[in-house]
Amino acid sequence: MSVRYQTGPHSMTEVSHQGFGSRVAGGACGTCFGVLLAFGATGLLWWNEGNAVATYKELVFLRDEVVELGETPVPDDAIASLAGRPVHLFGEIEGGVITDDTGVFKLTTQSVALRRSVQMYQWKEQSRSRTEKHVGGSTTTVTDTDYYLGWYNMLQDSRRFKMPMGHENPPRMMPGAFTTAPRVRMGNIRPGNEVLAQLPLQPLTIRQSDVQLQQQGRVAHDHVYLNAGGPEPQVGDQMVSYVHFPHKGIASVVGILQHDGTITGAPSSVLPLVAGGFATHVQMIDAAITSSQYLTWGLRLLGFLLMWAAVGICIEPLNIVADVVPFVGSIVRFFTGAAVWLLALVLSGSVISVAWLFARPLLSLSILAASAAIIFFARPPSGKQARFD
Repeated sequence: MSVRYQTGPHSMTEVSHQGFGSRVAGGACGTCFGVLLAFGATGLLWWNEGNAVATYKELVFLRDEVVELGETPVPDDAIASLAGRPVHLFGEIEGGVITDDTGVFKLTTQSVALRRSVQMYQWKEQSRSRTEKHVGGSTTTVTDTDYYLGWYNMLQDSRRFKMPMGHENPPRMMPGAFTTAPRVRMGNIRPGNEVLAQLPLQPLTIRQSDVQLQQQGRVAHDHVYLNAGGPEPQVGDQMVSYVHFPHKGIASVVGILQHDGTITGAPSSVLPLVAGGFATHVQMIDAAITSSQYLTWGLRLLGFLLMWAAVGICIEPLNIVADVVPFVGSIVRFFTGAAVWLLALVLSGSVISVAWLFARPLLSLSILAASAAIIFFARPPSGKQARFD
């Protein structure tokens, strides 16, 4: 049961009560979700380790396999003889005229690649809750909800707001887009779509002469403002900005050279590698190894957090039962919280070590030993219990 009441023009409070039986039923259903989440975390950790090993091996292999072609253009006989092999080259990338027709304005620029980003001035809902426990296991939750105006790059669906009246947002906004010049060349080499998608982009300077407005708007500070009817933004106003890779900008590419002079990536491969300016293939591969390591550790952390959440959800029914007496519930939650953290660490470490078992046997055995040590030292002491007269 819940009660809502408005506390201001842009704020409201909701008070809800949940009985002990309802909490127990919810905790039991949550356990099923926790088990599924644990399987998901296991799959993520397992895939991540296999992918990390495969990526590292491929990048190390490419260090010696890449053929250095240097600055474009590339001799025709080299294209014919090296077709299908990984190569490294660098040089100017020539683009052309790109026209981005949004339907409400047209922007024309000379670039290689162009990305449009859009933000809309709109309402956003933010909520915060606090819960009070009662003897008998029931709880009362107070949720405060506030509404703020701001520029956001994702549409906030006001139909889902708790208090939609007076906070209506437009039902749609202009989407982002990525466009490339019709004929992009790198000397006599044609970069493939995979290469163009990885080019490092920089902010585009927008001049009034570059934009043809078809509705009310203005160009200012390298942005196109739509529906801007005055100095202050209104709900529904949109702000469009661009980043691009400039015409005749210099880039370095490691990719697969094709018979027709196109440089592309390869299926299930780390290629292509793209960098702005001049970079050797060794520098690019080393940078890719570092990026892969950051991604691997990031996914390990994500997998651990998912496992921690899964174990916490599965053990929540115990906490709910202990909440019959609130201060007892707080004590139980303290100890179960520590147990959940340790168990999630052990499970995550075990999954990682097993995934490494064949690829990295020494490291995997070290992690298994550490996990076993945590279990050993965390277990309650055995032996005779002390007697008290």
